[in-house]
Amino acid sequence: MKGNSVKGSFLKGNFLKDNLVLIAGIVLPVLLVIGFLILSAVPKAMFPPPQYDFLLVGYRYDNQIVRDYHVGFEVREGVVTGRVTPKREGVEDFRFRQRASLFLYRADEQRFEEVPYDLPDNLEELKKSVTFPVRKLQNLSFSSNLISPDGFQFDYYGRRSSSGLLGEIFGMGRRYGYILSKEGSSFELPPVAVQTGYYYSDNLSFIGWVVSERKSS
Repeated sequence: MKGNSVKGSFLKGNFLKDNLVLIAGIVLPVLLVIGFLILSAVPKAMFPPPQYDFLLVGYRYDNQIVRDYHVGFEVREGVVTGRVTPKREGVEDFRFRQRASLFLYRADEQRFEEVPYDLPDNLEELKKSVTFPVRKLQNLSFSSNLISPDGFQFDYYGRRSSSGLLGEIFGMGRRYGYILSKEGSSFELPPVAVQTGYYYSDNLSFIGWVVSERKSS
């Protein structure tokens, strides 16, 4: 019995020695994945989640209804204002800005909601730029600073790593989407879509942070 035990230990030792590279090739990637997950969680634990709502605009081209103008939005003295600009020669991107959808992110609920607005009348005869209000947002005060008062910044994150099959299995091979980042910490944002089911993948633009509510006049 003792001889069999010694023989078994010897065989195990030889197996480990002969297959050290194979074992390392299996164990090390698993340890790397575990370490990656731990490191990804640490920054989030260091900071509280984002506290401020913010506004985005998503542009898209409607090939069913071609317009001779494009729509844009900006923050003016704390108020979100829309602008309609007629087509100009030499402007290549006007086609992709004919339809604009506004999305307000609710930090406490961690979700986006679409904000409706009304365009001015008689845009078919538009000769110069005109502005218009976004009435649903008139009671909110915005800041166009890229960084929120609590230190977060809106950003697009997209990459494809060379982690191979292991990365695909553990979801590390491809990552993309919108995030709020702060000093190495990142919070993934939910997908943004309009009611028609159109999803905005990489064509969203930041407008501003909601910094306060306005008093009704």
